[in-house]
Amino acid sequence: MTAANLFATSDACVVQKHDGSLSIIDARTSASISTVEIPHTCSLSCHVVSMGSNRLAYLQDRQTIAVENIVSGGKSTLSHTEPIDFLEINSEGNFVLFRDEKKKALHLYSIDAQSVRTLVGSNCRYAQWVPQSNSIVAQSKGRYTMQVWYDCRQPNHSVMHATARGSTVSGIVRTKDKVDVLIQNGASESTHPLQMDLIDFWSSSPTSSSPLNRPDATTKAALYQWFLDTR
Repeated sequence: MTAANLFATSDACVVQKHDGSLSIIDARTSASISTVEIPHTCSLSCHVVSMGSNRLAYLQDRQTIAVENIVSGGKSTLSHTEPIDFLEINSEGNFVLFRDEKKKALHLYSIDAQSVRTLVGSNCRYAQWVPQSNSIVAQSKGRYTMQVWYDCRQPNHSVMHATARGSTVSGIVRTKDKVDVLIQNGASESTHPLQMDLIDFWSSSPTSSSPLNRPDATTKAALYQWFLDTR
């Protein structure tokens, strides 16, 4: 059995070997960065393995999320009550989105705080991080809206965007100047723009040299509440 390339970024790719282990390969030098041992009984796909920053998230078994730091070797795990059919770690490597298989409930796992919050109670049909951000887009089956959390650290604050009846979210495209959600309706496809200023605001680095790019938590919370109140 040959190795399978699960996914790749501009910096690295993750390859599953025939014995079930994962190898992280430096895309620039083709050198192996790290190897992660996975139980051979765990069937992996791009839906249950994800990489952000220096952390790799994957299913250790059907109900256990493992997050491994590929630089330090540190590892944390989260046991869930139900089998999991989807997970994705954010680009900073500190939050994991995951969905359980039975109810299709969407949850957010804070790796650093070791806590879990439920974002969608059931019937979540689509979920994804906006690329290079702390923002989340989700859609529930039977609802003609999509839900956006511009800041994942405030799970009780989300914005609902109406979509056409029968339409489904199919992806997110981020370019230099904008972020668009792809909406599929039968054979036609349209786009719904997100507010890139909010996405960048909530994803701003705390180490940025400009004080405008690193407002304190109180200021951010007040500004976000103002945004919600004025919609």
